[in-house]
Amino acid sequence: MRRALTAGLLLITSTRLCVAQEPQLVAEPVEFMQVCGGYTDDFFVLPGTDVCLSIEAKVRADLRFEDFSAAPSDWSDRSQNGVLARVRAYFRFDARNMTEFGIMRTYMELRTTSETAQTPVFNQDRVTQRLRYAFIQLAGVEAGILHSFYDFWTGYSYGATSNVAYADQRLWLAGYTYTMSNGSSFAAAVEDRTFRQANLFFGEYRDTDGFLENYGGVKLPSFVAHARLARGWGQAQVMAALAQVRYLDSAPTGLYGWALGTGIDVSWPSMWAGKILLKTALQVSYSQGIMDYVHSNWGIEAFDAVALTDGSEELSYGWSIAGGLQLEYLEQFRLALDGSYAQLNQYTLWDLQQWDLNLTVEYRPVRHASFGIETAFRVAELGTVPIPAGSTLENPQIGPNSLSLVFRIEREF
Repeated sequence: MRRALTAGLLLITSTRLCVAQEPQLVAEPVEFMQVCGGYTDDFFVLPGTDVCLSIEAKVRADLRFEDFSAAPSDWSDRSQNGVLARVRAYFRFDARNMTEFGIMRTYMELRTTSETAQTPVFNQDRVTQRLRYAFIQLAGVEAGILHSFYDFWTGYSYGATSNVAYADQRLWLAGYTYTMSNGSSFAAAVEDRTFRQANLFFGEYRDTDGFLENYGGVKLPSFVAHARLARGWGQAQVMAALAQVRYLDSAPTGLYGWALGTGIDVSWPSMWAGKILLKTALQVSYSQGIMDYVHSNWGIEAFDAVALTDGSEELSYGWSIAGGLQLEYLEQFRLALDGSYAQLNQYTLWDLQQWDLNLTVEYRPVRHASFGIETAFRVAELGTVPIPAGSTLENPQIGPNSLSLVFRIEREF
């Protein structure tokens, strides 16, 4: 009897202790899929095949305060929303398998966006979908939608509202990359021109209202090439592009635009016992007739070329210099500063000088999650163009500067 009572008391006591000190339940990972060797732990074997597959996703939420600088701006214009909300979901699929020609890789990334409309309307939410990447790689050959072979450094900051002067386009291309053992690589590709073309001007002197013209149909793709060196200290690249500038109207003969650029991105040795990581970058680009290679985010409408009814025809030209600095501390705090200067010169039209500065501060409390804030500042100065006597034309007006602020939360899984 005593033994039974003692056992009962021990059972009750242990039960109470378990209830009082019950720890939070943590799900233990269950390995029911075979992990692929030779890749990261994110890859698993697709049952019944020799394909290694990785599936990733990311959710990003932004609250943007658009251009709240001095008038004219989004805040001074009653027809524009000054505060915009945006949520994006990313889905990535990466499949790889070994073949007799090496690793075959197939990659796809989908993005769904829900955001506030720029102008006040009923039912503000807009939902759009975009195929950001979709390409196949094998033995140096690449085809599909991916970053242009011209693009190199695309900034350390978010670039959520505006970005500094760099070329940044995901487009259709087909190309080949030859990689050497010393870290050097040489690449060439044909690319879809329509992703990078701006507007064209054809008509009377300076009358953009009546004679604005688009590109004609594509007859030749763009040709792009680069040479890159990747080492432990970072990487450097020299790039070039050639594209047809073809008017919709048959009167202008049409010309060929080109672009040249170079850049360097340096990862400096870790400092303070490995707690601080520093990266810096510098990039320069010049173009005639393909202004998107100089800056993917001009503050005004840019024209690749100008043709007048008197038969004169000229390519626009411009150049840019951009640089950035990124500082990471304990892989939890990140500070990024990007800046640039860009100049656009357009035959018989106004010229533009543009300065951009982006500052991003990010905190990562847990792995694959971050909280960040970014401010973007832009100064744009337009040159005036002589107006013929008696004409009612006016030089365009542009705000002296713009200032934007973004709050961001995102998580990858």
